Amino acid sequence: AWDVGTGSGQAIPPLAKMFEKVIGTDTSTKQLELAPKLPNVTYFLTPPTMSIDEVQQTTSISESSLDLVTVAEALHWLQFLRPSEMGPEEAQWAHRGLVLYPYARGQR
Repeated sequence: AWDVGTGSGQAIPPLAKMFEKVIGTDTSTKQLELAPKLPNVTYFLTPPTMSIDEVQQTTSISESSLDLVTVAEALHWLQFLRPSEMGPEEAQWAHRGLVLYPYARGQR
C-alpha cells in the first residue's frame, strides 16, 4: 500500500496492520519525522511533482507492485488525469486489482 502525501502518517497504522509492506511519501521532512515508525513501513521524502521513472528511482514502488494507493490527507494537493488523458506510462500502473482510495479524515 502507498499513502501519497502521508504527512505525519495518520493513515499509516491501519494500513500497516492490513498490508505486508506500506510506503508513505511526503514533501515535508518535518511531517515525516512525526510519522509512526513501524517495522513494515518505509517513508520517502519526495518532491511535489514526480514522473513514474522518478517514483521508481526514489522509492521501492515498481510497476504493478501496488494493491492500494491512498490519499488520506492530501487529496486537495493533487491534480488527477482523466482516463482519456492517460498515456502508456500511466496506464502501465493501472493493473487489475489496484484500488485508488482517496478519503478525508472522518470519511474512512
